[in-house]
Amino acid sequence: MIVAPLGVCYGLMMLSMCYIPLAMVFAQPFWLVGMGALCAPILLVCVARRRGRQVARLSVILQCAAIVLLVGALAGPSVWLPQGARAKWLVLNDVSASTRTQQSGDSLPPEITPRLDYIFARGVAPAGREIGADQTDLADALRLAGAQAGELAGVIIRTDGNFTGDYWPAAAASLARDGLPVAIVPLNRPPLDVRIAEFTARRVGGRKVRLRLSVVSNAITESLVEIPGLLKREIKFLPHEPVTISIDAEVPEDRGATFTASLGGDDAFSENDRSTAGVGPVLRRVAVIGSPGKYKPATLGMPADILTPEQFDSPLDNYAAVLLIDDTGGLLSPGQRKNVAGYVRSGGGLVLLGAGPHQSPGDRDDPLNQAAALVPNPYDRKPIELTVALDASGSMGQTAQTASGELMKFDQAAQAVLTLKRHLTDRDTLRVIVFSDRAREVYSSGAGRPDFAKLAAAMGDVKPTGATNVFPALELASKISPSPKRHGLLIIVSDLQTEKFDPPRAAEMLKKATLDLAIVAIAAPSEAPSTEPLETLKTLLDAPLEKRDQLSGLARIFVRFLGDARGGAIRRGQFTIRAKDASPLAGKSTGAYIVSAPHDDADVMLEIGDDALAARRRVGLGRSVSIALAGGDLLGDADMESVLASSVKWAARTAPDLRFDGRVERTGSDAIVSVTAIDSGGAPINMLKLFVRTLLSSGQADTTAMQQTSPGRYAAKFPIERLLSGLDVVDAAGRVVWRGGLRKTYPLEFDAIGPNNANLQRLASLTGGRVVSIDELSELARNAKRAGRLELWYWLAALALAMMLIDWIISRTIRSAVSRT
Repeated sequence: MIVAPLGVCYGLMMLSMCYIPLAMVFAQPFWLVGMGALCAPILLVCVARRRGRQVARLSVILQCAAIVLLVGALAGPSVWLPQGARAKWLVLNDVSASTRTQQSGDSLPPEITPRLDYIFARGVAPAGREIGADQTDLADALRLAGAQAGELAGVIIRTDGNFTGDYWPAAAASLARDGLPVAIVPLNRPPLDVRIAEFTARRVGGRKVRLRLSVVSNAITESLVEIPGLLKREIKFLPHEPVTISIDAEVPEDRGATFTASLGGDDAFSENDRSTAGVGPVLRRVAVIGSPGKYKPATLGMPADILTPEQFDSPLDNYAAVLLIDDTGGLLSPGQRKNVAGYVRSGGGLVLLGAGPHQSPGDRDDPLNQAAALVPNPYDRKPIELTVALDASGSMGQTAQTASGELMKFDQAAQAVLTLKRHLTDRDTLRVIVFSDRAREVYSSGAGRPDFAKLAAAMGDVKPTGATNVFPALELASKISPSPKRHGLLIIVSDLQTEKFDPPRAAEMLKKATLDLAIVAIAAPSEAPSTEPLETLKTLLDAPLEKRDQLSGLARIFVRFLGDARGGAIRRGQFTIRAKDASPLAGKSTGAYIVSAPHDDADVMLEIGDDALAARRRVGLGRSVSIALAGGDLLGDADMESVLASSVKWAARTAPDLRFDGRVERTGSDAIVSVTAIDSGGAPINMLKLFVRTLLSSGQADTTAMQQTSPGRYAAKFPIERLLSGLDVVDAAGRVVWRGGLRKTYPLEFDAIGPNNANLQRLASLTGGRVVSIDELSELARNAKRAGRLELWYWLAALALAMMLIDWIISRTIRSAVSRT
């Protein structure tokens, strides 16, 4: 009696599993230990019989069967159904640069059919397309396999395992949950490669610099190793046995140097055959750049090199700081200004006596102005309420030859108005009036910022026709007076010959409306004034009038009119300097300064009225000081010399602390910074609070705390994309103790050539696949005919419930029959 139910249940379980000829997979196999609950119904039967109660054998069998089915459902069983004809193999071929010459290896066996061929490197694409080969990013390829899992027989990945992304392990684990067969075929026949594993340079005292070069090969070979001027040697290599060379060089203490190591030979990867390393100066110097003979500093606290703009192309890294004297903003070329900004952001110091470019509002975005502490800003001080009146008469419909082809005169004028976008600030307003027989307003920004897209659409609808009647435009412009906070300016573009009007009346209207006038007259240039009404109006208002026989260069005229209306950036007179803190210049007078505004993160030190005169700020890894004096005012004054010296001292990059030595290494997509601190007696310096400061793509500095890993040793790890240039290691007081950068100068893809067996085995483990050879794929194809997975748990749960219901019905029926008898 007891054995029978167990036998029946065991037979049912085996029958249910053996009915499916393929392997069964359990998602949560630990639930199978619940099969021990089969003893419960049997024990209950024994207890019932001792008490004289009879239990039907069928009831016990049903209860045991329900337990078997319920436990099986909890274990999450599933089976693979036989493959249909539509299931395909997905073949993922690694075409990254590190697999060069290996993509055309052994062909896949004919059993791997039908199949989908894809390539992956920087992304994934169908075979035959072009993708970037400078990375081996497997994640997208694995996600593609997971997305198509229901239609695939299996996945074959051909790769060397040198993955550069961080997300492939998660994608591999996700693919494993889809249950697809995965075969990893290693690309294990790399071509010859000799690479520079490491190249460093560090000062070991005074002029002495020690270079350390490590070179490794993946095969027996010979290669020429060269450091120009220091080393040129043919070296024999054994596979994966690094050859390390140390050599000393001399570099003046007040200069930096960059060294280049290169390999000669005929290997397949020239990308990792070259590397650079550098050292900075120990003794600090300052570069002084200005017009020849403009300034010779008495003392700046460190030696100074007086440079002209033509000499300014020398490496700035040789200098701890740059003192630039320029109140025009145009002393340096755009490329030189960009170099100065990059120098500051990467850790250099800038003292700007004067200002960057300040011809138009767009100059505020100049790299030099963005790296300075103050930005020339006369524009917001005197916002403009600009009205432009354009002649839209029939004569403006005539075409003229321009650099971009033939254009109507009116379209040329309209394009010139649109170029004002760069020269108007958010506080300026703009109205555009067109006139012919009558005048109408086609655009107005109201009191807000001009919308040049709407303006372009409005002017595109204008069709030149009719006579040239300018007086209605003057009347319409005069109806709205500018606000007290804005300067009103009316620019008229018109044929010189217009319909007759009363110039005195027009002048009176413009004066009453407080509008300044500027005129561009389309006529042949002439010295002699004419009797045309516009010429008379110009004389009555003392307004500028520009005669042009063609409208090319009209945008430059508009900009000049705007600049004249605002006034220059330089204010002249007698002004008293006010200091926020103690300063030698407090209370002194100056005859000229540049109207400027501080950056949001700048610390203002000196002011004239409400205007900032001097400020300082941190810019990236460097520092910047701006002193907005103009015309060389106060140069040579003893107090000014003191201010310049203190500014240079604050901005200048610090000299390296020879107690600290460091290195930056690349590991995958991360950079690891390691620093060793040893005192003059050779003892480690412990318990320091050190931080790594790097430059982000936004131009801001980012700080990462370092951890002490052993006596005198500190380390930090961060994503390598944050290492745009160099980095600083600073102490708790913000003092730079070590400055460095990434040693390798070739892409991560070329760090290792040949199979990365650790990554290949990890990929196999995460996906539930195997590392196989090409020859093993045929057997894999025969044994892995899969197309989809059938989940069985809900069927088993339903059967368990049915068994319980049947047992309940039988029990109730038997009890009713017994009670009636």
